[in-house]
Amino acid sequence: MKKRKQGFQFFFVDEGIDSGPIIVQKKINIENMTQWELIRATKFLGVEAIIEALKLINSNKYSTIENDDNDSTYFSFPTRKDVIEFKKKGKKFF
Repeated sequence: MKKRKQGFQFFFVDEGIDSGPIIVQKKINIENMTQWELIRATKFLGVEAIIEALKLINSNKYSTIENDDNDSTYFSFPTRKDVIEFKKKGKKFF
């Protein structure tokens, strides 16, 4: 089974859509998290990533990671089928 992850990346803006070179990338495994746990974990992870990115940029001691379009994913709202599968697994929205 493929592990499900959530993450953040901060990158320099360029002419594309979310395509600039990456400064900081953070990921967490979300496989068995509740909605509340996911929201809480990603808020803390996002703040940590912002602080790290700002410190690196401010010190001018950063390296970048290529932002490969082949690895890109984008948020989309869940479909009706997604919601049904979510509830079948005993999960709840709050």
